[in-house]
Amino acid sequence: MNESESVYTPDALQRQALRTWHNGTVPLREQRIHALLGLAGETGELVDLLKKHFYKPGREATREVVMDELADVLYYTAILSHLWGFTFEDMAAHLAVKLADSHGWDGSGEKVAAQAAEGGQTA
Repeated sequence: MNESESVYTPDALQRQALRTWHNGTVPLREQRIHALLGLAGETGELVDLLKKHFYKPGREATREVVMDELADVLYYTAILSHLWGFTFEDMAAHLAVKLADSHGWDGSGEKVAAQAAEGGQTA
């Protein structure tokens, strides 16, 4: 990082991740597939880690290990978003709009609570 990037902004982090990615000789389609498979793989590792944390006695996931796996997910998210032509800041702005519209959720958990009170299961 240069001096102007000494603070980790989302876009600076994305640029740093891109410095470790393919050079321009790999076709875009192949880069997208690689990044997608990397994202799926790292997400799977996180899911498996937390599955064992919740369901396998003696397998506690630590904050550091969860953060490491989430950082790997973030890496591939940075790459994949770049390969589709947008930055972390673009994603953050898009998410802000979705959240302002409640993204279909009101956060109250009323539906889940009502189903639990009725003895029903949630999907």
